[in-house]
Amino acid sequence: MNNPVIIPVKAVVDGNERAAVGLAANLIQNSIIAASSEPVSVRCQFEASLDALKTSEGACIIIASLLPEAGNYQEPWNTVEARLRDRFLDLTSIDGAVVFLCTVFRHVRLDDNAAQSRLLRIRRLNLLAAELSRETGLFIIDLDRSLADIGASKLLADYRLGSQYASEAAAKFIALAMISAGLDNYVSFEIQDAAKAIVAGSQLNLMEPAIAKRDIVLPHVLKLGPGRRKQAVATVVDTDKDNHAGWLLHLLMTGQFGIRDAFAKLKQSVARRGFRSSVAIVLVAVRQALRSRTSLGR
Repeated sequence: MNNPVIIPVKAVVDGNERAAVGLAANLIQNSIIAASSEPVSVRCQFEASLDALKTSEGACIIIASLLPEAGNYQEPWNTVEARLRDRFLDLTSIDGAVVFLCTVFRHVRLDDNAAQSRLLRIRRLNLLAAELSRETGLFIIDLDRSLADIGASKLLADYRLGSQYASEAAAKFIALAMISAGLDNYVSFEIQDAAKAIVAGSQLNLMEPAIAKRDIVLPHVLKLGPGRRKQAVATVVDTDKDNHAGWLLHLLMTGQFGIRDAFAKLKQSVARRGFRSSVAIVLVAVRQALRSRTSLGR
């Protein structure tokens, strides 16, 4: 029996992401074995910080994540940017190392007291990832884009990826990226292609919506604002576009809907339906509003 091919993986990721990296290692190992019928061992080692990887020797795959920085939104951005540039410049200079950098899923819960600050930091981190890839040659695992295509509701997770669904989905995308660009030193191109097809064809375990979509749905109630300023808002879900426009006009005339918001709605309508159709809907809405006010006056 041949000695197994050893694929060393060193990872510096957030706590929740460790499960995803571990699952990705298993996916890679099993897919290569299935594609080649040869023994393969993907050995994953987790490190506490990027500094711990500086002494890495020999060929290895490095997986780093920007997620630990998402909670560090209070540190000045210039300081964070300079520190990360230095760290990844060091990592990409290690002989034989193939470096992958994971972006951060841009979904922050509304009840997060620092939602806006955290989201801004995540956007800057993801932009920095693209710049680092261009400057140093590291590979990007764009979890933000891949997980956004699935949706936070099906993943039951926010940017922290704290669910089994999120871990399994992230693992698949991590494995696909590593097979696509990180295994040249370990297995042939033919095996890589076959293994990639196996992983790509695997089905994700996701949380499906509990209620099927209907043409008419019950109103949803959203809570906006913290503490005493929290407001309950019933969203408009009428599927009749004329009735919907009439209701919006009623809200505008009664001061419950702002002019700026109304103008934004009109721009969206023109973009979707065209100018003539949008004007026609507005005229119908005005006529309905006038009729309702006349009937009330009687």
